[in-house]
Amino acid sequence: MIAFAGPSINWLQGWFLSGIVNLARRCLLLGSMTYDPFQLLGVEPGCDFATISAAHAARCRERPDLRQQLDRALLDLLQAAQAQPSVAEPTEDIPSVLTETAGAEAVVVSAADERPPRKAVPPSRAAPDPHKVLASLERTLVSNPQNIEAYVRRGLLYAEELQRFDLALRDFTVVIELAPRSARGFLLRGRLYAEKLAEPRKALADFDEAIRLEPGMTEAYVLRGRVHHGLNDLKKALADYTCALGLGPEDAAVYRRRARVYMDLGRLEEARTDLTMAIKLDPKDVQAYLDRAMLWQQLGRLDQAIVDYNAAVQIAPELPEAYYGRGKAFLAQGKAKLARQDFERALKLQEAIRSN
Repeated sequence: MIAFAGPSINWLQGWFLSGIVNLARRCLLLGSMTYDPFQLLGVEPGCDFATISAAHAARCRERPDLRQQLDRALLDLLQAAQAQPSVAEPTEDIPSVLTETAGAEAVVVSAADERPPRKAVPPSRAAPDPHKVLASLERTLVSNPQNIEAYVRRGLLYAEELQRFDLALRDFTVVIELAPRSARGFLLRGRLYAEKLAEPRKALADFDEAIRLEPGMTEAYVLRGRVHHGLNDLKKALADYTCALGLGPEDAAVYRRRARVYMDLGRLEEARTDLTMAIKLDPKDVQAYLDRAMLWQQLGRLDQAIVDYNAAVQIAPELPEAYYGRGKAFLAQGKAKLARQDFERALKLQEAIRSN
């Protein structure tokens, strides 16, 4: 839990607690009220910023299915504090311009899945109809049943467009049968096992064979590292990512992934170095900024965390996680108004994503 220091926020904490007490009174007066933010977060009226923030984070980990309700409870407590007319909060604007560059040192680890920002699709000619592509590939294979490239393309079409993973598995297996000394088929099938079929052990067997056949195949090390990490085999994951980086070329995503392994191992300095390198290689890697910001929060270095969240917001203004994380950092600093604005923005974005 982050401890607050210095007299500058004492008055703000008192104002915030006054709002919480009033909200508690309203809850007690409404005997039929079923929604109680205190009960939902597991806190008592009168607790401080740090306790509420820590309780919210813990409850989100325990009950990810209640994330929207938990976020709303946190926001309601902030709004209750905002409603107090007796004390005026200093006027502050959410920083809209990145004030520090990617070169600033920082660190962190995110347990969340990577979610790249949604990008607008530029106007272009319509994508080919996958069913027409499939029909074309079928004709090719009728005329030439040994055409490996056609099996590869059809397998990818089944896996990525048509969501027919069983048929993709069949095609990639045929690729292996037609070219048993080629690593490509094993790589494709291993990726299917890992990403679509949730069979990590079979994926590892295929990646092992791909690497045996082609020891310089960087992608096989990266994919195998991801599976090892998912199985919590941290030493093997670290070894695979290190091999991938040694083979080159340097890849921001691989540095970021290795940083997460370092974090899980408690090796924070190595994690910081890797995240900084990831951002240097790809200044638009929003996940690297989010990871680094969360680590700064864990270390209690909230100013640096906010710098990285600002960068994430600038890169991906429609990403709820960036606003949510920055809101928590503002909350920990005692800046209730800024925290409320960010939480509201995060909730609106999340609701828009769910409705799509």
